[in-house]
Amino acid sequence: MVEFSSIRLSLAAAVLFAIFSDAAAQAAELEGQTSEENLKKLSLEELTRVKVITESTLSRVEERVDEAPGSVYVYTREMIQNRGYRSLGELLQTVPGFTVFHKDLQFVTGVRGLNANDNEKTTILINGQNLNNTHEPDYLNGPINLDSVERVEVVVGPSAFFQQANTLAATINVITRDVDGAELVAAAGNALKYAGSMMAGKKWAADRFVSLSFTTEAKRGFDAWDALNRPLRAGRSQTGELDWPSFFGVFKAQYGDLSTQMTAYRSTFPEMNINDGSRDNNGQYVDQFYSLLMKAEHHWTDSLTSIVKLEATLKEITRLNQGGLPVNALELSDKQRYYSGELALQYSGLADHFFQAGVQGNHEDNFDNWFTFNFTSPPEHIPRTAIFTRDTSAVGFYLDDTYQPAKWLKIVGGLRADHNGKIPADRWFPGARAAVIVQPTLNWVSKLMFNRAVRMPSAQAGLNYVWGRQNIGDPSNPSFARVSIPVQRPEILETFEWQNIVYLEPVRLGLSVYHEELQDFISWFEPFTNIGNFTGNGAELTFQAKVFSSLNAWANVAYNRSTIDAFAHPPVSSNGLEPQAAYDPASRRLTGSPLVTANGGLNWEVRPNIVFSPSARYFTDQSAHDNATDSFVIVRNRYYLDATLIWRQVLGTNAAVRLSATNLLDNRSQIPAQWTRNMYRPQGIAVVLGVDLQF
Repeated sequence: MVEFSSIRLSLAAAVLFAIFSDAAAQAAELEGQTSEENLKKLSLEELTRVKVITESTLSRVEERVDEAPGSVYVYTREMIQNRGYRSLGELLQTVPGFTVFHKDLQFVTGVRGLNANDNEKTTILINGQNLNNTHEPDYLNGPINLDSVERVEVVVGPSAFFQQANTLAATINVITRDVDGAELVAAAGNALKYAGSMMAGKKWAADRFVSLSFTTEAKRGFDAWDALNRPLRAGRSQTGELDWPSFFGVFKAQYGDLSTQMTAYRSTFPEMNINDGSRDNNGQYVDQFYSLLMKAEHHWTDSLTSIVKLEATLKEITRLNQGGLPVNALELSDKQRYYSGELALQYSGLADHFFQAGVQGNHEDNFDNWFTFNFTSPPEHIPRTAIFTRDTSAVGFYLDDTYQPAKWLKIVGGLRADHNGKIPADRWFPGARAAVIVQPTLNWVSKLMFNRAVRMPSAQAGLNYVWGRQNIGDPSNPSFARVSIPVQRPEILETFEWQNIVYLEPVRLGLSVYHEELQDFISWFEPFTNIGNFTGNGAELTFQAKVFSSLNAWANVAYNRSTIDAFAHPPVSSNGLEPQAAYDPASRRLTGSPLVTANGGLNWEVRPNIVFSPSARYFTDQSAHDNATDSFVIVRNRYYLDATLIWRQVLGTNAAVRLSATNLLDNRSQIPAQWTRNMYRPQGIAVVLGVDLQF
């Protein structure tokens, strides 16, 4: 498969090179590095054009966004504040190709039609460190509330080359703030009980600093479900709730070649599946991790650098009923000690080349992993039972080269191979990336890209042999998990993409077209298993313009048409695949996946330091299941209006005030929950007032 993909890529690259070589040879030299003072004078749209990504999400080196070998979107602190984004969910729902909808437990992402049953197919990085939890991670609704964030880098599509084989559809890199001094941010609103963030730090030199950020918040829930879709939820305001304690803290320090990062994260909210079993239940979902990362980066010569990373992380997901056993529900505990290391070399001694090579390894120490099941009709009681106890290890190797023979041409190619103990038999799985990036003129960048990402299953999906066909008849095997065997193969996503970025002053236009193929889609199907192959085609258009000196405009539109071809799972037919969830056998579409999404807005500096930013969100042709008719339907034309007003340097002080509101039209028309056969009403008008003080 890799050899065939490489041949296809080589042919496409040759065609692209032939088309652009004559024009590129006549192109003027690129503009020089823009100074920091000049960068401050640019608009956000102009800044996007020249911005350098530090510790790039894609390539681990500084590179212009336009020239990065992927679809990259950078949301700066100023942009986040102007638009009023407080959570990753609010930000990501405006990224081309992304959707964010509720499921049965938490808010989950969809990427280019790939609506999964959890957030495992996207990866969260904190300052470049992969910190996804064990399974069903929750990071969209807080407490990463973006007040302590410098910027967010989002890569849409496979972007896993420098990550071990656990990243698939997209990568979200959260860069936290480093302040020299102190800063406090507080906020509250009708849906936000409170949010508080503190940042402090001291910088002695570029490679000598300490930095600390900490944020905590609590949110009120909203009434999302009616009696037809979730009877025990009807009239109860728990969806979207965030309880105490929920927090996110990062400590960073560097002294010369040595640096460290310590991260603490906890998200606490109602466990709605447990609460759906009985009104007497009081389910709680806890997603938390605590991590220590050590890094040594040494420059042996001007052309040779070594990087050593060591990480230890405690991960935990629990779904428990506080105060006793749940009625008609399941409790679950999944805990893991995760250890990883990496040795990498970077070499630029060969003219026009930049090589990166490395080896990565990890060990997963799984402990305290169990479930209980209590059901009254028909009666079924399973006491605390271990799901899996086996530990696993993984190793991966990579080699990457960026070749730039001319300022107008860059060629990127890399191969990696991964082995993981969660996959049966002794097998290696290849990954790859390749790109030809051409700048025919000063105002045009064209990128032809191929990525092959491999994602190994979670321990819950790959090691769980208590649930599944191999234990039929075992009394510890619950009735809801007796159909399919655990995951046998990793997911492999291949994407071919052509992106063009054009500047027609004062407008920036971007257009991406892509084809994606996902082998061995992993999803819940009584229990987690490989359910089929996924295929999609789409396009994403972005627009940015400086209309006047005080007015910027932005917009994006995304189109995706995708289907899933289900494997045979006897004795269940394909029509019965995910009967409780996400698959329409007639159209082969995943529920919750819209055909078209669109976003747009303005940033208007009404007066010096006062910015008003209205924006709109829209999607249509979304696959759904109507419980009234027990049939699949299409939901069309859902739209929402948001707005933010921010006043910086209030009365000449180091203070800022921000007033933001979402869903100003109070549009609560039903929309599909992702990967379920339920429909829900989104949150109504939500208003937040925040104050930022710098010292």
